[in-house]
Amino acid sequence: MKNKISVIIPAYNAEKWIYNCVKSVLSQNDDNFEIIIVNDGSKDNTLALCKKLENDDKRIILVDKKNGGVSKARNEGIKKATGKWVVYLDSDDYLCKGAFEKFRKIESNVSGFDIVIFNYIVNSVKMSQQEYAFLNGDSRICNKEKEDIIISCLSNKLAGNAKAPINIGVPWGKVYRREFLTNQNITFPEGISHMEDTVFNLQAFKKADNIYFCNSVFYIYSINMESVTNQCSTNFDSQAESVFKLFNEVLSDCMTDKIKTGLQYKGLCLYTQFLQVDCFNPAIKDSFRHRMERCLEVCKKGFFPSTNTKIYNYMSNYERLTWNAIKLKSPFLIYIFYQIRMRKLKEKR
Repeated sequence: MKNKISVIIPAYNAEKWIYNCVKSVLSQNDDNFEIIIVNDGSKDNTLALCKKLENDDKRIILVDKKNGGVSKARNEGIKKATGKWVVYLDSDDYLCKGAFEKFRKIESNVSGFDIVIFNYIVNSVKMSQQEYAFLNGDSRICNKEKEDIIISCLSNKLAGNAKAPINIGVPWGKVYRREFLTNQNITFPEGISHMEDTVFNLQAFKKADNIYFCNSVFYIYSINMESVTNQCSTNFDSQAESVFKLFNEVLSDCMTDKIKTGLQYKGLCLYTQFLQVDCFNPAIKDSFRHRMERCLEVCKKGFFPSTNTKIYNYMSNYERLTWNAIKLKSPFLIYIFYQIRMRKLKEKR
């Protein structure tokens, strides 16, 4: 008998995408799953659409709550879940056709796993669809590769998978055993709005007894500039500091030299990216002068620890230039490099 799969979909202002997202699950050739949509205080027509979906199909469960962020929404979702397996699906993404069939084959042939990791497709208006893998190599049991998987959470470059545009720290594209998550008290950290999924998976990968990698596509990730992931917020420097501390806490009991290097590289990237978005994102209304003053103020804080020189071997030219500009405390150079990065990202998307 097939064990139930619980698909958890956090939704905030997702009226443009939620219908197709849910339909990608309903169209799976499978007869034992539930869909838990957590409406996170949407201000558009998301709630009404979700109510209609719930009324039309008994497998859909709607949770309506005040806005509290994606971590809280996902945590609420797993509280409602009754399946043996958990799949996290973002409201602007989709499951591939036949995704559950691929998982059922693994369920039948591989025993005792806590997490299954699949491949994904990146969907963008300006790019043709392309399949990527979170890990290199063929399908396999990965129990002896925990260090490499944790490194992959921190940096694809350090893990030797630089071609992948997204690292393994995201919760989507995977199937988790629900009892494993609940027994190990693995939840999404609430109170931070960035990298919460990486904190979640660092815990999961560290504590999992059995991890299986399936070199086959399961998930379609959509590049969407309107999504929560791409929305800006203020005080990114304190956010970066909080996230970096959480990373250190989670990994404190497995801090090999390789993981330490990966952690420092991730912290450096967090600090530079968060600083630039905090100070120069055009969506934040502020004068250019105040942005420069804010950038200089953050640069002077210097929360980031001294770095291992090995890190520079993994940095791109852009990362090296930006980090040197931060060390020079030059807001104007940081601003110029940020503008160049944004222009290149827009060209790709």
